[in-house]
Amino acid sequence: MKSQKIEIKNKNQIGGLTVGNLYISPKTNGTKQGKLGKWASWATIIATIIGLLVYFGIDPNNIFKNKENKKETYYTESNNQTGGLTAGKIEELTIFNQEVQVPEPQLELQELTKQISIDNGYQTELLLSINTITPIPNLHLKVEAPTITYLDVTAQRTGLEIQGVQDIQEGYAFTNLQNAYGKYKITVRTREKDFLNITYDY
Repeated sequence: MKSQKIEIKNKNQIGGLTVGNLYISPKTNGTKQGKLGKWASWATIIATIIGLLVYFGIDPNNIFKNKENKKETYYTESNNQTGGLTAGKIEELTIFNQEVQVPEPQLELQELTKQISIDNGYQTELLLSINTITPIPNLHLKVEAPTITYLDVTAQRTGLEIQGVQDIQEGYAFTNLQNAYGKYKITVRTREKDFLNITYDY
């Protein structure tokens, strides 16, 4: 029985089935040769499809990849790095949100002058130092003294200074400092040489 020769060429093939010369016998009913011819025809079709995919730059292996197992790849770059992580490829990168603990502000009082006689009364000056990473949104400062008549709190820096409610009542005076940080000079006047009780809250 006569067989037919078909030549299939694939240029620049990078994957799939390599096909050279196929000898395909004509189909005959009920014979083993007919069955072989049928399989050869399917092989020709598959080889032709693979050849077209390769011709158009499509890798046949990518068609059968499982997308669920695909890994995310990230590339990092460090310029002028002197330590830490060396830049390279990181697979399956996971980013965690970690809460950063900010230290509590540290407040310190320093006495500058004490009960200096002035205008029929006595004046005391103190320096408040606030050591903090972030400004205190609202610092409530209170001075208690039986005969208090005056309270002034002034920031020892240039720039905008914001003060909230300030009031003097019998036996005490208070003020509110907005976005407090750095150093503040506190001036207190009393009619008598009172003991001063200074408290603050934020």
